[in-house]
Amino acid sequence: MNVYTHPFLLGHSIDCNRYITIKHYKKGDIIHSEGDICDHLSLVSLGNVSVSTYTYSEKEYSIASINSGGIFGQFLLFSDNPHFLGNVIATTKATIIRINKDNLLRMLSEDRVILTNFLGIVATSFISIQERVKILSQKSIKDSIMFYINEITKKTKQKTIYIKSKETLAKYLNIPRPSLSRSLIALKKEGLISINGKYITKI
Repeated sequence: MNVYTHPFLLGHSIDCNRYITIKHYKKGDIIHSEGDICDHLSLVSLGNVSVSTYTYSEKEYSIASINSGGIFGQFLLFSDNPHFLGNVIATTKATIIRINKDNLLRMLSEDRVILTNFLGIVATSFISIQERVKILSQKSIKDSIMFYINEITKKTKQKTIYIKSKETLAKYLNIPRPSLSRSLIALKKEGLISINGKYITKI
């Protein structure tokens, strides 16, 4: 795959080869461990990665799932405390483009298109964080599920959404998988949703 198809690099006019390093990972590889210092921006060119940690009671908590075309490290890189808050793990075979801080600043100053791309991606990721906070601040599990469904249907303008797996959704919503299943059944009985395999329709 051409790494320059990543949204961060689209339309670039400078020679990016001088500034980037490309890393390849197998499924299950630990890309960064919690507490590692973040000294570069990472672009997910291919595959998917997850960022997760554990609560005090040793329950796994999903911080983020980053798909192909996404980035991570954009906030930590310029932070006073640039340490990863969770383990970054390749959930599929993955190709990561790394750009250290000095090179990133050079790229942003030399290419206005890359600067615009970067600001757009950071803005979108910040909005995603706000949406996640709203979901986690709901009063009940059923409220969290319905808020999530409402947000997805508003974005897609479709009443039906696709759920990759209940386990993935449970981690995203930070709830136990059995509780998710029970709440989905309850919402279905209440006539708020219908369920057909991995598809959920808002009624």
